[in-house]
Amino acid sequence: MCGIAGSVCWNNVENAEYNNIKKIISALNHRGPDFSSVKNFGRANIGHARLSIIDLNKNANQPMFDTSSRYVISFNGEIYNFNEIKKKLISKGVIFKTKSDTEVILESYKQWKEKCLELFEGMFVFIIWDKIDEILFLARDRMGEKPVFFVPYDGKNFESGIIFSSELKALLLHPNVKINIDNNTIWEYLSLNYVLTSSCMITEVKKLEPGSFAVFTKNSYLSKEYWKLKSFFLNKRRISSLEDTIQEFNFLLTSTVKKQINSDVPFGAFLSGGVDSSTIVASANRVIKNDKFKTFCIGFDEFNYNEIPKSDYVSNLFNNKKFNQIISFDIKNNFLKILDKVCDEPLADTSIIPMFFLCKFARENITVALSGDGADEIFLGYETYLADKLKNVFDLLPVKITKFLHYFANRFFPVSHNKVSFDYKLKQFLGGCTLPKKEAHYWWRNIFSEKFKKEICVDSFAEGLDNPFIKFSKIFRDVKSCNFLDQVSYVDIKTWLVDSILMKVDRASMANSLECRAPFLSHKIVEFAASLPADLKLQNFRKKAFLRKSQASYLPKKILNSKKRGFNSPISFWLNNQLNKLGKEITFDSNITNIIREESIKKMWSEHEEKVVDHGHRLFGLVCLGHWLDGVKKIKK
Repeated sequence: MCGIAGSVCWNNVENAEYNNIKKIISALNHRGPDFSSVKNFGRANIGHARLSIIDLNKNANQPMFDTSSRYVISFNGEIYNFNEIKKKLISKGVIFKTKSDTEVILESYKQWKEKCLELFEGMFVFIIWDKIDEILFLARDRMGEKPVFFVPYDGKNFESGIIFSSELKALLLHPNVKINIDNNTIWEYLSLNYVLTSSCMITEVKKLEPGSFAVFTKNSYLSKEYWKLKSFFLNKRRISSLEDTIQEFNFLLTSTVKKQINSDVPFGAFLSGGVDSSTIVASANRVIKNDKFKTFCIGFDEFNYNEIPKSDYVSNLFNNKKFNQIISFDIKNNFLKILDKVCDEPLADTSIIPMFFLCKFARENITVALSGDGADEIFLGYETYLADKLKNVFDLLPVKITKFLHYFANRFFPVSHNKVSFDYKLKQFLGGCTLPKKEAHYWWRNIFSEKFKKEICVDSFAEGLDNPFIKFSKIFRDVKSCNFLDQVSYVDIKTWLVDSILMKVDRASMANSLECRAPFLSHKIVEFAASLPADLKLQNFRKKAFLRKSQASYLPKKILNSKKRGFNSPISFWLNNQLNKLGKEITFDSNITNIIREESIKKMWSEHEEKVVDHGHRLFGLVCLGHWLDGVKKIKK
């Protein structure tokens, strides 16, 4: 796993450009601490920060030339099936100088141009520069596991050139990139606590969509999708035998894990003891010697946020070497440091903190970790999917009754500040029950509603800003003929998974120079899951029913029947205790009071402290936003 950066200037060759890119690469050192380099190729300056995983030899360093010295690559990610592709290329007469997957990408591009993307199994962002034809090719993996930000060289249009980077804050170090905050994106963030791929906090900056590539020349800029997930939701498989389908899945999963444990450095897995991580660990133990496989788990002292007993139970089943750690620390002194390292764009996922510490802890022993990310989205594991199904029952009730139940819950169910508490879930569910079903699904994860935002935001800020649900509704239309549960799964994959979950994992792992691989996000597994009938994935009210059945031969009922706990922090509790003073300092700063009225912020804090309303997610979102705004404003100073 690595960091990439570079620029192409079409109109003239900037003498200072080499140093500009060197500065960006230095800021990406945490992504690749083993080696870094920037090279000039006429109009192009390309840099790379390397975390060595495959082929540790210095010949595999980047930027890397092909054998003809015409093409240059800078690559972040892993191609898990590179050895298979390499055999095809050797049969065509290609001679390799390294054992790396990087060189396989380069030679594949030479052979098949953009068609090479159809062959790759992996997570990646890479650029290839054609020195003769002066073409820059940029590609991103199908699921969006690896990020990339880019901007016109002059900030206006790509006829001037392009500047790109793995991370936004590093990109902002380039003198040509102006810090113009996009109010529409802030409005979107207030609704979601994360930023969608189609948006960026900096107005001129773009992100390449997952499953897409872009081609830049002196006179043109083309972006194209090379993989369409919707086609697999739209074209369902016929299930003649559930047993055969389960067997097919387990073969696919085992072969995927086998490819993903290919590494020249120590590796292991995150293990909470839940169904997802346990499935990955069970699969890994089918293809590797048990004593060589390590598992990692952390827990908090507070609120029983401790999954170590379940993790130990699974590790002991397979006789794996286990590493556990109880995180007991002063959150006040660590909180802002973690936000600085993880929040490249503002991101208020409460699991940022435990994920950061899990990655830091694992990195002490390994360089590559497998995770169970993606299973909830592709196999219907979230309680929001139960809410979608339960809403069908509530739709039979008169609206007045549903509104009364919502009022009753708000009035008589006390706020507990527990981990995703029943009172919070009940109030959130009933609050969305009177909405149309697509808007209701959006509501289940909504932080500030449109009405709430308009009530609390400064009038001059709130004028003319778009409802973020418009973007969600466009994604819904891609699969409008599908079962509704398939629709919400597709929408969550395209939004929540890419822009919150995967962004969090990438930043937390890379901040600790750890590579994190997610077998469930192999495009072959995602395609398989998308093609399954929805009622196989969510049977009655049993979440991830197909996944649980598929593991009946490998995992005990104690794990298969366990409830989902999530990987959250006790943020509502912290905001009333250790983070209370710090949180208030940030939210009452001008970065936030220029957006939200001070009296509205005071009211939220008061209601939260008195447990009238649990504003934990809202206040956490404002804290993350305020600290991020303060940080980016200092970059240019």
